[in-house]
Amino acid sequence: MSVPKRVDFTPILNQEFLIFILDEDLEFCRAIHSYLLLDRYPSRYYVDSWQAVRDLGHFAPHALIFNTTVKGKSTLPIIEMINDRREVPVPVILLANQPTVTYVDDYEYGVADILQKPLDGRELLRTLKGVLHTPDGEDRAARRRRLRTIRGWGDLTPREKDVVEMVVQGKSSKEVGRNLGISHRTVEVHRANALSKLGAANTVDLIRLSL
Repeated sequence: MSVPKRVDFTPILNQEFLIFILDEDLEFCRAIHSYLLLDRYPSRYYVDSWQAVRDLGHFAPHALIFNTTVKGKSTLPIIEMINDRREVPVPVILLANQPTVTYVDDYEYGVADILQKPLDGRELLRTLKGVLHTPDGEDRAARRRRLRTIRGWGDLTPREKDVVEMVVQGKSSKEVGRNLGISHRTVEVHRANALSKLGAANTVDLIRLSL
């Protein structure tokens, strides 16, 4: 399915989205591609980072499922390059070959979650649906009101509440830090504490709670 570089509509049906998959394991890419098709998500898969970059001239992905490394090199620069070409960052699901403690300033790169291989297809699909079907342009006051009804909201510090409200608006850690006058590392600490108190596994979970 070909998607124009400038997407002039908001996809609603699964088949209107396009997913880019990047992993050096060709069989794995094919398996994920086939799994997504079961839910009518079209995708294109690559075993080389620059193949994905070249295809940007012909296709506009709505989400990226990228391994953190391909052929021994980090894919984060490629993700940054892709998002530099877009007015709105493309949401990213990163795949890790093994347990990792590597720090990723996820909101700077548009990373929604990091999933470990071997992959649970159902978890991947839940995460993908979370990043693709979250409505944009929703009234922020209404979202804040819903946040205040979440169990555990009262346990947050005032600063944690500020961070959460900005995070669910899609702001990066650095943007939140600039707005609040604190470092993006401190933002990450507040966000992690808030996620724990609210019982949210990640940002996608947090956004779901606010819907």
